[in-house]
Amino acid sequence: MKRVFIILIVAAGLVVECTAQRASSRHPATNLDDYSTWHREEPEDKAFVALFPEAPKYSKTPQKDFILYGLSLDRDPKEGIMYEAFCLDYEFKPRITAKDFLEIFLTQGHGQLIAEAPVKLNEYSGVEFVASFPNNRFSRLLGFVLGTRIYVIRFEAAHQKDLRSPRIEYFLKNFELRP
Repeated sequence: MKRVFIILIVAAGLVVECTAQRASSRHPATNLDDYSTWHREEPEDKAFVALFPEAPKYSKTPQKDFILYGLSLDRDPKEGIMYEAFCLDYEFKPRITAKDFLEIFLTQGHGQLIAEAPVKLNEYSGVEFVASFPNNRFSRLLGFVLGTRIYVIRFEAAHQKDLRSPRIEYFLKNFELRP
């Protein structure tokens, strides 16, 4: 009797484990454990907080009229997506809109605008662009002007559909602007 009971428990465990593996292979980014290793990061000026799939590179670049603070991850090894968030911290309120800034960004990178839409992140309004670039890559850019800061969040992928991945949506859901 004990032997049969143990075999049933082991068999039930294997069924549960197989079911869990099948479910996680269909939706790998919805597995909470997948996000437990993400890195919570913020730049030196504490302008934002973001979760990255791996430790990002930090940059601080003083310019004539502003200081650029940024965090970037060249490629998420799971999906091959580049994550980047940066803030241009001006001494005075910039005389540019988020849309103007993203248009300049596209022009300098020889990008072609595919789609544009208003966007909200936290309670802040901004603009979102989807664009293609000459290197056969696609970018999703979100821009916000809040007080004396311009915020840009950018993702880059080989395929346009990858710009709506569950991992990017998780990144945005957990991104915190701090104007």
